[in-house]
Amino acid sequence: MPKLTMRSYERDGKSLEFITEHNLQHAKDVIDSGDSFAPTMFVITDKTLYYVMLDTNLAQIMKASPMER
Repeated sequence: MPKLTMRSYERDGKSLEFITEHNLQHAKDVIDSGDSFAPTMFVITDKTLYYVMLDTNLAQIMKASPMER
């Protein structure tokens, strides 16, 4: 069974543009620091931001994109 890691955060009225810019800056900071960075998927609703880390280990074994699992 694939491992699914998901976190959710209240949006607190933050705009989609703010969330997008914040997440891009975080990704740049992680890449610049040399830490590993797993592919992620964001699901944004009116009240909540869901942050889903994709299972790259299973994707590699299955020779498929992490988005397919």
